[in-house]
Amino acid sequence: MTTDGAEKRIQSKRSVARRSISDQTWGYLFIAPQILGALLFVFLAAFGTAALSFFEWDFFNPPIFAGLDNYRLALSDPLTRKTIVNTLYFFVMNVPLTLIFSTILALLLCSGIKYLTFFRAAYFFPSITSAVAVALVWMWMYMPDMGLINTVIHLVFGVEGPLWLSSPRLAMPSVVLVTVWQWTGYNAVVLVAGLKNIPASYLEAAEIDGASAVQRFFKIRLPLLTPTLFFLATMLMINAIQVFNEPFMMTEGGPNNATRTMMLHVYTHAFNYFDMGYASVVSLVLFLISITFTIFHFVLQKRWVVYDQ
Repeated sequence: MTTDGAEKRIQSKRSVARRSISDQTWGYLFIAPQILGALLFVFLAAFGTAALSFFEWDFFNPPIFAGLDNYRLALSDPLTRKTIVNTLYFFVMNVPLTLIFSTILALLLCSGIKYLTFFRAAYFFPSITSAVAVALVWMWMYMPDMGLINTVIHLVFGVEGPLWLSSPRLAMPSVVLVTVWQWTGYNAVVLVAGLKNIPASYLEAAEIDGASAVQRFFKIRLPLLTPTLFFLATMLMINAIQVFNEPFMMTEGGPNNATRTMMLHVYTHAFNYFDMGYASVVSLVLFLISITFTIFHFVLQKRWVVYDQ
């Protein structure tokens, strides 16, 4: 090989290396805002919350070291335990119902219905609507005297409707119904994409073999849809455990703390009572519950999620 040829090869390698470094630099620049946001608003905030849980602080005076007093106070408070139960109750009701209704809606949207794009947008719209607007509309619908729901009940059945948001027994299911309605459309659109990704040859072969529509769903569609369901279940779990907007706007945690969730408990102690140490302890408990459910969910995925097609 001539000297000129060797130099050209070296220059070519250097050019490729410089181009690779340039691509990496641009890649890091593009993800830098997300990394900085995570560092400032997730990791730094989490460490700050953990540190603040050992102090008494009311925003106005210097923090005072309190040791484990905040933990004793928060964890021995019956209201804290009630908020944990309420949050888990909301979680157990919301996640399965949302997934079931989302799957049914996705199947209907994939059944050859006309104007599919319109229906996708219509069902997706509640998920991008302000939670405040949604809560206000549903509060009007739940009104005992002038609300749409009780008016329909009275006209159809001739009886007075219940006090949806004023009954300790019905308040939480009423709030759950609102969130299921609001979150179903988004999950259904994602499930439609998952259903469209299932090879048509599998369904055609099953149909030729005489499998019914129900058998095709449970034996083919549902197993191949489990990766999408796993993703949606994970997101729903996190959102359900951290629910705040709907209970805050619709009931403010009432009646008799029946809809007081952990996030609402944190907000009340932090910004109504200015007890940041207590609020930090409840925040850490909420974080531990969330991370425990998430890890448990990821561990169990090996038993029910099918990734091979």
